[in-house]
Amino acid sequence: MVSSASNVIMATGRRKTAVARIHMVPGTGLVSVNGRDFEDYFTTPAMKTHALLPLQTVDSLKKFDVKVKAHGGGLVGQAGALSLAWACFAAIPARRNARSRVSRARASASSSPSAKLSLGSRNRCWKEST
Repeated sequence: MVSSASNVIMATGRRKTAVARIHMVPGTGLVSVNGRDFEDYFTTPAMKTHALLPLQTVDSLKKFDVKVKAHGGGLVGQAGALSLAWACFAAIPARRNARSRVSRARASASSSPSAKLSLGSRNRCWKEST
């Protein structure tokens, strides 16, 4: 459970029939996929590299603890879905800075506690202050 003082970042990535949902909290870089260690779940170096590329690009690999729920497709598809979910997370600051002041005011005035962002029609990210 996340404490009330921390932020939770959630994102969903989809690749063909595979879906990966991530819950990120500031931490030390622990990643678990379906209750297993990341290194044990994705067995080949190619899958690990593909899944971690967005976090390595924005230098956030060791800054967050991540819980991943992945299903559908195979392991390669799930690695691709995880990569898209993390790419969505990496886009949060860039997309937030690109919005106008009016859009930010509208987003903060909405009744929803989360700010949702989208990369395409199937991949979603949002950040919640709990």
